[in-house]
Amino acid sequence: MTQYADFTYLSTLLRCPLQHHFRYRMGLEPIEGGRSVPMLAGSLGHAALELFYRGEPFIEPIGELYASSGIVAIGTFDYMTQGHLEVVMHNYAERYSEDSILRVTQFIEQPLVSERLQLGGIPDMIVKYEGELAVWDHKWTTGWLGNLESRLELSAQLPIYCILASEHLGQPVRKAVLNMVHMGPGASNPKSKAERFARKTYTHTDWQLEEAERWVRETQLLDNYFFGLSGLPPHNADTHCSWCSFKDLCHARSATVRDAMIATGFKKRNITGTLLSGADMEEG
Repeated sequence: MTQYADFTYLSTLLRCPLQHHFRYRMGLEPIEGGRSVPMLAGSLGHAALELFYRGEPFIEPIGELYASSGIVAIGTFDYMTQGHLEVVMHNYAERYSEDSILRVTQFIEQPLVSERLQLGGIPDMIVKYEGELAVWDHKWTTGWLGNLESRLELSAQLPIYCILASEHLGQPVRKAVLNMVHMGPGASNPKSKAERFARKTYTHTDWQLEEAERWVRETQLLDNYFFGLSGLPPHNADTHCSWCSFKDLCHARSATVRDAMIATGFKKRNITGTLLSGADMEEG
């Protein structure tokens, strides 16, 4: 079966080759505590937005989604309650009530693959927006919305989604929308709604799309290089180890210690699917 890497698979490799090795080459997944509260809440927010754009009830199901998500609102994230997320979604729906005209079903969470690039991806939506087809990417964050714009989404992920959508639909798709939702403390305050939501639209040039393809091919070459190594790939000490699920493995002093940690704290996940997706490693 041919497997297609996605953006997160490739970007994880660049962020930390050792984390990538544990996650994708070995297929390891922590038994407990593998996903942070923001990651879980971001996934829940994506599910609520999917219901919203499908034209289905989206406030009521949050309770069930919250209960099944495994979120434990404690410590730094003690505000991350069911009620908090319900208010955030209510405010979102009020702020973007005109989005009802975008509601579709056929292009929400549609898996896309490119045989040419051996690449896959699942954009949150493909809709006609401002007179043109556009891919949408929802991003939930507990941090400053402006930080999202400095990430690889602008230079790589969004144009990659455009390339995948173009090949899937058989027509050019150049427009991308970064739809940002702040779910941090105070996000449920109606007075701050204007500061909690932001939407940026980008129209990619031929050069930007070509650069995204070059980024994909160069990262795939790096992936092949590390795959051919006999030992473990390097650990990027400059990455944000504090939230990494594999930080203890990365800092293990010996192979014996590392093997013992894997045996007691990790499980093997299925890595034989068509799409090597790492979307669950993102914050939102």
